Amino acid sequence: MAELIQTKSAEHNSAAGKISVPLITIIISYILCVFMFSFFGNFERIFHSDSYLDYQVGDVVKEDIYSDIDLFLIDEAATERKKNLAESLAFPVFKIYDNITRDVLTSFDTFESELKLFLETDPADITDFHFTSGLDEALDRETLIEFLQLEELPLVLETTDNIVQTLMNRGIAYNEDKNLIPPSGIVEVWRESGDKFDKTFLKYNQIPRLDSLSEYIFNELNGQDLDQTMIQASIVFSQYFIRENCFPDEFQTRLNKDLAASKVKPVEIYLGKGEKILEKGLVVTPEIESRLQAIRTAKGSGSSLVFFSPIIFAAFLFAFAAIYFKVFSPEKTGNFQIGIIIYSSLVLIVLVSYMIILFAGTPGDLAPGIYIPVALFSMLVTLLTNKKTGLIFQLIQSLALYYISGFNLEYLVLPLVYGITASLVIEGAARRLDMIRAGLIQGGAQAFFFVLFLMINDPGLYRALWGSSIVFVNGFISSILALGLLPVLEHWLRTSTKFRLIELSDSNAPVLKNMLAKAPGTYIHSMNVANLAEMACQEIGANTLLARVGGLYHDIGKVDQSEYFIENQTDVNKHDDMKPSLSAAVLKAHVKIGIEKGHDLNLPNDVIDIIAQHHATSTMKYFYDRAMKEKGNTKVNRDDFSYSGPNPQTREAAIVMLADTIEAATRTLKKPSLAKLEKYVWELIMDKFICGELNDCSLTFKDMEFVKDSFVHVLAGHFHTRIEYPDDQKNKEKENSNE
Repeated sequence: MAELIQTKSAEHNSAAGKISVPLITIIISYILCVFMFSFFGNFERIFHSDSYLDYQVGDVVKEDIYSDIDLFLIDEAATERKKNLAESLAFPVFKIYDNITRDVLTSFDTFESELKLFLETDPADITDFHFTSGLDEALDRETLIEFLQLEELPLVLETTDNIVQTLMNRGIAYNEDKNLIPPSGIVEVWRESGDKFDKTFLKYNQIPRLDSLSEYIFNELNGQDLDQTMIQASIVFSQYFIRENCFPDEFQTRLNKDLAASKVKPVEIYLGKGEKILEKGLVVTPEIESRLQAIRTAKGSGSSLVFFSPIIFAAFLFAFAAIYFKVFSPEKTGNFQIGIIIYSSLVLIVLVSYMIILFAGTPGDLAPGIYIPVALFSMLVTLLTNKKTGLIFQLIQSLALYYISGFNLEYLVLPLVYGITASLVIEGAARRLDMIRAGLIQGGAQAFFFVLFLMINDPGLYRALWGSSIVFVNGFISSILALGLLPVLEHWLRTSTKFRLIELSDSNAPVLKNMLAKAPGTYIHSMNVANLAEMACQEIGANTLLARVGGLYHDIGKVDQSEYFIENQTDVNKHDDMKPSLSAAVLKAHVKIGIEKGHDLNLPNDVIDIIAQHHATSTMKYFYDRAMKEKGNTKVNRDDFSYSGPNPQTREAAIVMLADTIEAATRTLKKPSLAKLEKYVWELIMDKFICGELNDCSLTFKDMEFVKDSFVHVLAGHFHTRIEYPDDQKNKEKENSNE
């Protein structure tokens, strides 16, 4: 009896192992994928060393060198010349400083005020007047006195004031080196306006300068009603007070030049595949070395993008699949296994595809991608998982092929179409012969899409005939290879494919025949559970075949100890002479024994999960109540009388659990009416729901309604000789009254 009881520690270690192995496999697949993307992306650099790139100035070329790929090189010298030209054409920045303008205007106002005050107080002897501005020291005294004695002096002062204000506000340019000014002669002028600058564009010769100020003022005043002496006086006064206030800003000018240079596009040189790069005997010059450096750069030498792109691209593909599992695949069980299938298939398709691209020769100059067995991997992934996962794999597979082909659109579009077609044609295959038919359809579809793609891009009868023939054979052979590989992969990966489940559902299977011989009651019970589960799954769109097989095999752990289970007992119940705790341990052990047998029989993991989950964490109430009566409430641990679980993780496992419970419970009903049967079944389902045993699966209340109706429909057939329908009861009462 002790052999039937396993410890919690062993169970925990087993669970940890189930998680760690898939995780390690996925990590290894990712590393391999990154390595292959990196390896294949630089394959020619690895096996064909570009030693000519190491030539230095003065070296003699030892042999003719031809380009092995199409390259677009950057002409650094020409690009630098374009940048220099752009910088020379950039607009220099000049700033007008208001503080200088204010100082000039204040100085002139002071001069004007002093002069007016003197003339008002003592105009008789103007020769005694002295200016705080120092104007009388800067000019000839006699000339100054002549100007001050002008009868129209107020008009001259007013005119000069206007001239000074106008010119200072417009800006007086600093006499800078002419090299600062671009060929266009246009400069960018910034004028202070509060805490910011207003920007305008002007011709540099439109900005007044000190060296041409007298000419500028003369032209401004010549048309006014002033004589030459008055004009000359205004020019003298203005020239004295006006100062430069428009200066070049080296920092902003440098920014303008840098911005102009940054907008220059590099000068590209096309170097076609097969074009001669170096000629034997040639001495390497600085210009040649510059071109070799450009080739080195174009081929990705030392490029961080080249280094990181395989890591990033592989991470994107793996993350895409992981998000799909997390968000779009609600069932928790099997995700690791699906991940292993997808990631391992991705590694294999990348490896096989690149070998084909690298080494395969094709007729009619066709792309070697026509040999890639896209349909083979698509069919296998779809059969080993499901159609939805198969379609997701097609997208990941196509993106990977697109990457390793150097972003050739043909390797994205055609593999995607071929893969989707393969997933669709293989979906309904239930027999091995269906695979042959699917291969013919797949081959025909591939030929059709290939010709269609060729007509759009590169029509040609010869290419179309050869290519369509090759892709047809490719599609057909892919189905044959899938047929041969599937049984091996089914057993190796323990996946629940339709073919494997059909084989297991055969009543002549050795394990079922052994169950019938050793535990006939359990066999009948399992057949009933399988029928109930299959019909219920059909109602809610779940996997009917998986549910049937799960129902048939859920109690295989009872076979070797069949006499301890009520359905196999006749007159003697062995539990009458056993302690409740020991009886509970014996019953609990059949789950663990069933799991071990499932592994020995190499059953699919989904079926083994159903075996493990078909009792969830329910309590064996009969033995628990007996123990409570014998020992009292405080001395009995409920966990000792409860199954260790886990709760069902999928709809199929949940339905098998419900079918197992309801099939056993309804055996106790005596002449149930249809209404009583329906109520009883619903109470049993709700009991499981209230206990939380349905929390971990995606079964909805609507699903539960359909499941209940399906169970009642099937069970009504079991009780057909004992069910009294309401109308039949009324008729019977009538007959009795008539008698």
